[in-house]
Amino acid sequence: SDLESLKTPTLDKEKLKTFFQSLGFKSLIEKLEK
Repeated sequence: SDLESLKTPTLDKEKLKTFFQSLGFKSLIEKLEK
């Protein structure tokens, strides 16, 4: 699941962006871009 992948030490930035985007956390996506 997405939550399980978030617990892994090897976080995929693109995967996180997709995960946050699916939840509508655009502000967090902007922070990842910086």
